[in-house]
Amino acid sequence: MAAPIKNVFARLGTSILSQTHKCNISVALKRSHAIVSASKVDPAPFDLYSGLIIERRPIITAEQTDLEKRYQALLNTIELEKSHYCMHELRHKADIELATRRLKEDVDETELSTLTAVDLEDQWTEELSMFSQASRLTEADRTGNKQTSQRYLDQCVYLLVQQSFSPGSWHWVFPQCISVDGESTRQTCDQILQDLSSEISVRYLGNAPSTFHRVKYPKSSVSHEGPVSAKIFLHKVLLLTGDLTELTSGSEYGDFCWVTRNEIRELVTKTYWRAVQPVLHSH
Repeated sequence: MAAPIKNVFARLGTSILSQTHKCNISVALKRSHAIVSASKVDPAPFDLYSGLIIERRPIITAEQTDLEKRYQALLNTIELEKSHYCMHELRHKADIELATRRLKEDVDETELSTLTAVDLEDQWTEELSMFSQASRLTEADRTGNKQTSQRYLDQCVYLLVQQSFSPGSWHWVFPQCISVDGESTRQTCDQILQDLSSEISVRYLGNAPSTFHRVKYPKSSVSHEGPVSAKIFLHKVLLLTGDLTELTSGSEYGDFCWVTRNEIRELVTKTYWRAVQPVLHSH
């Protein structure tokens, strides 16, 4: 009885091994077919671009809103009500007491001062009258010149350029350039900065891009084997020193301007705005 049972288990084991072997061969064939198919696909069906968002931070504080002004006035009132006399006010009170005693001729000559608190106030008022407060508006604000970063000092301004992606088509975008094979997006941005101007210095906000945008090429301009779209990775940098007031000769950009967040929205396309607006600031 034991022998037939052994034969059954032997035949069963042989069947399982045969099926497992066939399954492994099937998987291997599928993998090899996938590798061959992948080698025939274009490894980069898109162009890789890198761009720079150059931001000049506010230089002066923003104007207070009506609510902020009323709240500031309330705080000043509370501070005045709870404050103690300062040294100047105490000196003024002492001068008044000394003048009263002087009328009674009960004053020692050593107590007399040649400069009273009122004299100091007159001196300070005269110095204040000679002080001229600088204007919040620059010459660029008055003339409407957008080709300088010295405008809207209480807001962030950004560099936009006019760039052509197809013959006769110009768009307002952040400075960008196609990345060369083997070049990182950060290295491409360094080249963009060098092409723009050698007189400005910036600080990168990290090595990773701040935002991403994808553009589909028009069907009329797409070749049979060429890329059908472009992926644009934008790095954000802060302007430290210098200013871009003119483009270098032979530049690929048609025009440029320094604009605020609200002005950018009016110049760029809707899809481009949706991609960049999360990393743009007003103040």
